[in-house]
Amino acid sequence: MQNDYAQAYVMLGNIAKIETDQDKAIEKFTKAITIEKDQKSLLKIKYSLAELYLDNGRFQDAIKMANNYLALDTKNYNVTFIKAVAHMKLKEYNEAIDSFQKLIDYQGLDIAQKTKFEFALGILYKEIKNYDLAKKSLKKSSYGGFKSVSMMAMEEIAEEEKSKEEQ
Repeated sequence: MQNDYAQAYVMLGNIAKIETDQDKAIEKFTKAITIEKDQKSLLKIKYSLAELYLDNGRFQDAIKMANNYLALDTKNYNVTFIKAVAHMKLKEYNEAIDSFQKLIDYQGLDIAQKTKFEFALGILYKEIKNYDLAKKSLKKSSYGGFKSVSMMAMEEIAEEEKSKEEQ
């Protein structure tokens, strides 16, 4: 195999991923990044690697790769979502909130996507006990598939606020 053929490394990475050899998949995608010259292909590889890092609990690496991607192209909301989830998993709530807010502000997202991001934002605000912003986001997310879970989260907030008042 030619050492400068990035797509061969991507294919080997995908095979390793299917065979559940995640470290080998990461190694192959990383090699592909170092030799890929086409910007569009490079972005696809970086997205795949960021997603692979996230799926394997390597949250700092996922954030680093997402930032690397976003430095070249800010329009892929899926990459920002990877970054937001990784921050959330690391309990870096303010960074996660910033990322989810950027997602909500993306132009052209359908209502289902915005609802999902508003729900995540509401849960994050709830986690840091900013109940006013949590309720605001959860109310915006209380449509479609998120209606029942949004309502449940708002009920939990009401119970927490009531409990706090009683103390």
